[in-house]
Amino acid sequence: MTVFDPTDAGARERLREELVGYFGRAPIVRTLGMELLYEDGRAAVRLPPNPDLSHPLAQVHGGMVGTIVDTAAWFDAAPHYGVWLSTSDYHVRLLEPIPEDVEIRAVANPVRLGRRTAVERVLVERDDGGVVAVGSATLITTSQELRLP
Repeated sequence: MTVFDPTDAGARERLREELVGYFGRAPIVRTLGMELLYEDGRAAVRLPPNPDLSHPLAQVHGGMVGTIVDTAAWFDAAPHYGVWLSTSDYHVRLLEPIPEDVEIRAVANPVRLGRRTAVERVLVERDDGGVVAVGSATLITTSQELRLP
């Protein structure tokens, strides 16, 4: 196991690389088919088209949008802390229906990275770049060191 120093930019970059591998081991990631990317240091979570994640009108269920907002926010904030984070709340504003055959991705950006609380803003875009939802998340630090097996 490795303990990461969040004040070291190189350590944060190494942690991002390890988090991508760690992410893929989560059952929900495999079930939903999500992918984690880091683009210019920002976390992005991609959700490929999947009719099994739709509601009866053949559109992506809003709960799936909430899941990728929460996930992108956590993975964006995590490299800035030496402990595990816990989501205390998140909000999603759905701007338009998302057809079930459209890929979407949530891209997170920090609003504030405080000592004990992180606030993230998240844009959810279609594969053509159009914004379909906006969200935010507040994450709080825990007492558990950030260690990846």
